[in-house]
Amino acid sequence: MRPVLMFDYDGVIVDSLDYFLDSFLEACHEHGFHQMDSREAFLTIFDTNMYTGMVAAGIPEDQVYPVLISMGKKLEGRNRNGLFFPLMADTMNQLAQSCRVIVITSNLTPIVAESLHVNGVHCAEAVLGSDIEPSKVKKIRSVIGDANESPCYYIGDTVGDMVEGREGGAKTVAVAWGWHSAERLRTAAPDHMVHSPEELAALFRPIAALPPT
Repeated sequence: MRPVLMFDYDGVIVDSLDYFLDSFLEACHEHGFHQMDSREAFLTIFDTNMYTGMVAAGIPEDQVYPVLISMGKKLEGRNRNGLFFPLMADTMNQLAQSCRVIVITSNLTPIVAESLHVNGVHCAEAVLGSDIEPSKVKKIRSVIGDANESPCYYIGDTVGDMVEGREGGAKTVAVAWGWHSAERLRTAAPDHMVHSPEELAALFRPIAALPPT
């Protein structure tokens, strides 16, 4: 049974914080919301599910999707192919030799799929963006339901990722090079924490080598 590795995209695979933040704030301003005019306020949204965080920040539920649609349009025009973290493409391709690789993200499926392709990552079995299903928890549960009892991990870079991964039934892996700091990630008690793509690859070598049970 090959381990199933579910990767977040923004902050794990690509260094997207600056252009994601700009796109989000511009979309909020277009819809009349100005209460998140700082990087820290933006990052606080991701202490939970993005949609829940937006509502908690004062965006009415019926305005969340209009804001996200506007943000998505802006993201399409900004660094569409993503700025991959060093070694991430090689790491994902290496892990795919012994593990199943799936990307589960709040970004848009076509943007992420194109970025993976352009950057030489052809190993992802699926890319599940917010246009397919907004809830990461539901997507994680769906993947686990089809995993035939293989060990399943969600790899993310925010406290919210750790919360959603655990709620979805996966083991959680926090990467310390993304949007939330290692100190902040520790508050979510991830099952594992890694500080580099090399550590990520090393984490799964012994797991992938285990015989079926």
